[in-house]
Amino acid sequence: AELHNTLASARYEAGDAAGSGAEYEQALAALSQQAPDDLRRVPIVHNLVLAWNDTGRHEEARRLATSELARVISSHGECHPDTSALRLALAECEASGEQVAQAVAHAEQSYACFVATAPQQALRTLSLLIGLAFQQHDAAQARRQLERVDPLLARVGDDPALRVTFDLYRAKLAIQSGQTDAAGRVLTALSAQLAASDGPAEFRAHVESMQSELALAERDPTRAVAHAGRATQL
Repeated sequence: AELHNTLASARYEAGDAAGSGAEYEQALAALSQQAPDDLRRVPIVHNLVLAWNDTGRHEEARRLATSELARVISSHGECHPDTSALRLALAECEASGEQVAQAVAHAEQSYACFVATAPQQALRTLSLLIGLAFQQHDAAQARRQLERVDPLLARVGDDPALRVTFDLYRAKLAIQSGQTDAAGRVLTALSAQLAASDGPAEFRAHVESMQSELALAERDPTRAVAHAGRATQL
């Protein structure tokens, strides 16, 4: 089980979600036969759920997460970190399967458990909740979720990846609310920050893509195409 778990982690880091899932399946099968109560079971199941969800096996992932969550709640309690992490993974599966109400409910439960002691996990949960609010075209809910972000970011300290994620959400909300000047200021600052720090291409592509969206909102198709082209190149 330990070997398969190690191989699964390596494959996932290499971008091979399908291969990672296969290794996690073998790790779980070995534990289920040899040591069903082994403490490694919960993180292995958690990672298998995420791997399956990443490769489109949303319903299988949801069923596994649901059954394992009941077991973990019984053994660990409602707010144990493993319980909250698995519940968040379940919410991600539900979001992928367009079961939005269930996803929001489970994510809110995990957020309530994370917020006091695990600010980074709480922020990851808020990212999912904000994404779900946009999916439902609920700008008011997206704004409410964003209001919870800054106190957590202050506790985490300097984490550029998290700051970029939530600044992009703020820009998106501003665009959808017709506040294009505010969106432009956020995106210009982000672009400059990422250029100065030689930030990851993925982040710069997201900013360019959002700048394209802003240009369309401002009825400037030429600028929109230019930003979209740069996003594609990145």
